[in-house]
Amino acid sequence: MNILLPLPPQMIDHIRLGRTKQVYISDFKKPYKYLKKCPDKIYVFFYSIDPINKLVGYTGISKLVATRPNEAWKYSSNYSGMTEEEFFNKFGECTNVYVLYLEEYIEFEQNIMVEKIYPKFTEPKNYIFLDILDTCKI
Repeated sequence: MNILLPLPPQMIDHIRLGRTKQVYISDFKKPYKYLKKCPDKIYVFFYSIDPINKLVGYTGISKLVATRPNEAWKYSSNYSGMTEEEFFNKFGECTNVYVLYLEEYIEFEQNIMVEKIYPKFTEPKNYIFLDILDTCKI
């Protein structure tokens, strides 16, 4: 199972440069339960939102954790790519925050238009799952 995650270009730059080593997702309870049981390697494909609007790279997930926002910030703020204020504005009211710890970022030689894989693609607000067969096309 793979995940397409839309992020601003600045955040992807932080990941590419190693300044950000985890990403946070708030609405991830059902996928979390499934992925924790999944024996396969999980990859995150990064979709750079405006102005790029293309897939730019990917990484594996080394660890997946569900925790309270205060705990997530306490243990992962050094490589979050966010300020404390940004983090709590976005996740402070959430019951759980899901932390995806990232492995080494791999950049595509050329950015990929998602429409080549998913002709009816519309930019997701949060994330979408990619079928393993679809990611083979990437």
